[in-house]
Amino acid sequence: MVESYFIKKQEASTTFSWSFGASCTTNACTTSKDLDVHDNSNGGDREKTLTNQTSDEETTKEKKMKSPSKEFCWDNFLSKGFSWMEHGGEDNHEEKITITPSKEFVNTYRRDNLDDFLSWAFFCKHRDQLSDWEVEELHKCYKVMRDDLNFDILPGKSDAIIPLRLNLDEPLILFRPLVFYGFVYFLKALAWSVLLFCGFRRYRSSNGLTYWFRDDCDSAARRAKHHDEVPLVFFHGISPGGVTMYLPFLFNCLGLGGRQAFLFESPGISMEMSMKILSEDDTVSDVREAIDRHAGVETRVQVVGHSFGTFTAAWFNHSFPQRVRQILLFDPVSILVADNMVYQNFVFARGAQEAVTTSSRLATFLMASTEAYMQYYLRRKFFWYNNEIYLDDIDQQAKALVFLSMKDEILDAHRVAQEVDRFTIEQQGKGPVVEKFCWPDSKHGDFVMDRHAWKGIRKAIEAQKMTFVKTYEAKKER
Repeated sequence: MVESYFIKKQEASTTFSWSFGASCTTNACTTSKDLDVHDNSNGGDREKTLTNQTSDEETTKEKKMKSPSKEFCWDNFLSKGFSWMEHGGEDNHEEKITITPSKEFVNTYRRDNLDDFLSWAFFCKHRDQLSDWEVEELHKCYKVMRDDLNFDILPGKSDAIIPLRLNLDEPLILFRPLVFYGFVYFLKALAWSVLLFCGFRRYRSSNGLTYWFRDDCDSAARRAKHHDEVPLVFFHGISPGGVTMYLPFLFNCLGLGGRQAFLFESPGISMEMSMKILSEDDTVSDVREAIDRHAGVETRVQVVGHSFGTFTAAWFNHSFPQRVRQILLFDPVSILVADNMVYQNFVFARGAQEAVTTSSRLATFLMASTEAYMQYYLRRKFFWYNNEIYLDDIDQQAKALVFLSMKDEILDAHRVAQEVDRFTIEQQGKGPVVEKFCWPDSKHGDFVMDRHAWKGIRKAIEAQKMTFVKTYEAKKER
């Protein structure tokens, strides 16, 4: 959506979104002819909708569509545009799409505004830093719009909007006193004490990734008894002290007894005074090294990630899908990350004006969105557009569980739920098994301390585990 990447300078502003619903083949976006204009004047929710009238035949055709509609996203849309042009343009879709923008849209989004945004989106540069071939690529974007969509962006620049460029813009930072970081290290020391007491030991991989490991299945008898248990690999989300807040959930819900467990640390999202950030390649290399070292080079694992930890889970799944037996994604910001406004809700501290509306938004704004070391990581060392997890990338022999808090104020849980449903309908048993579970009254991260939610999580995990047990017994009989 366009508004995901632009903010308005004026209080009374108009933002835009396109919603799509008709058909195109191969990888082209599905589209309809609706153009919605949302008027957010004075903080209100008044909405004006300009809709091109369609015929009864077209309306009937849209109702028969099996897959849910998708909202328009600039980077997805333009990447599809490149695909059409490289593969022969009109040969790749059934009909020529025509977009007729409103006058307000034309006057608001101009060529220079989009140049600033696309220069970051495709090349992570300022517009004046682009090389000749990169400038030519931008020209191709506008050519696709003009030739294939009959839609042109007027030259000039609008002063009413500012593009959101995650790795280039100045971050909003509220500096903390030293006592704040002292408290964070106290929480971390508390977690260390608990883990050491429970038999965990701390290790460091070759690139510097630290993790806690315990082998609670260290004898042949116990391994035979717990043959259906696979090692747990856990990636925590943004939280003071890292894994500290997750310990009750890990011990009481996921169950660490009778199997090996890896708890990986990420200082960049733990509010620690650390500027050492590992790249994606170094992180997944160290995760694999740890698993190979303690569990074996061919061992498949259960990968669990919450919130930001689902990005790390996505990295590991991208690089080593054959090592994943089951993947659990809690509040997965990595699904539809380019669409679901995570940037504005968290990284750009959109809650600055809305922080007083809810206690959870205020806590997010004060504790995480404006913390200096976290902003350094998220705004300078982390490239959001490379971190989406696609469900069809999960290995076909693996299974996935997606847990959603439907009142989540960071990601759009309803759209993520629709994406999971769409994937399930399209696969029809041909791809990996992906199941979703929704908590209708929960917010982001509530499940971590919710004993009632733990019961449902354990039940869902056990249900999937039984399918693995049946497969194991069938192979044993052969």
